[in-house]
Amino acid sequence: MHLMLLTGRRNMINIDVSDMEWYKDYRLKFMEETDSTNAEIRRLVSAGENGDKLLLWTGYQWAGRGQTGNSWESEKGKNLLFTLCVKPCFMVPKEQFLLSEAVSLAVCKALNKITPGFTVKWPNDIYFAEKKICGILIEHVLTSSRISQSYIGVGINVNQRQFLSDAPNPVSLFQIMYQEMDLKSLLCAFLCCFDDCYAMLRHGEKETIRIAYREKLFRREGMFTFRDKDGDFIAEIADVLPDGQLVLTDQKGRVRCYMFKEVEYVL
Repeated sequence: MHLMLLTGRRNMINIDVSDMEWYKDYRLKFMEETDSTNAEIRRLVSAGENGDKLLLWTGYQWAGRGQTGNSWESEKGKNLLFTLCVKPCFMVPKEQFLLSEAVSLAVCKALNKITPGFTVKWPNDIYFAEKKICGILIEHVLTSSRISQSYIGVGINVNQRQFLSDAPNPVSLFQIMYQEMDLKSLLCAFLCCFDDCYAMLRHGEKETIRIAYREKLFRREGMFTFRDKDGDFIAEIADVLPDGQLVLTDQKGRVRCYMFKEVEYVL
């Protein structure tokens, strides 16, 4: 087994990783830097790479993206930035939010093995207390009947000591633990947790994933302030529907349902 190290945009060096059991059956490629791991891995698949369990990891991306085009700040070599390709052909398009739930749970479980307190802020940001440590961007290739390909982009703030952008609430593992973390070890932990969650999806344990996701939700109990197009309101989380809609119950007992970007938490 080999790790493919890409030292520039296209220069590749094969490195023997046969003694590294944590790679399991994943095919890993590393790039010192790229524009976006999601964009780069799409190019690799388009050029003929097998897009199942292919993982592209980088030390730096200068055009990393979050949900709906948000940018992602990351200091060179300090954080865990990767995109994992899978082919969940056993899932139909209307189930795509299940994969988002599974990935969110996998990241949460991996981080909670280091220290407890990580939750999933709907739909798929990972939080520690009131601060964001991880963003996830999943892009699908859909047919009429199946999810033929998924690109799972993950950015975890690990060893960055300060954040200089105007992002409102970032945090890193270093800022939480006051010590640096080995990036490969964290990637290993994620892959192990993802294997478990993905196997549950493959075996039809969909409700198990849904329940676990709801149990890990940020601010899942109690009344909190939210904001939609009409302004601020107080509500509590009632449910998350299979299509990803967030269901809230406000102070007047009214049920409100929202898709992504239609509502936000007021932090």
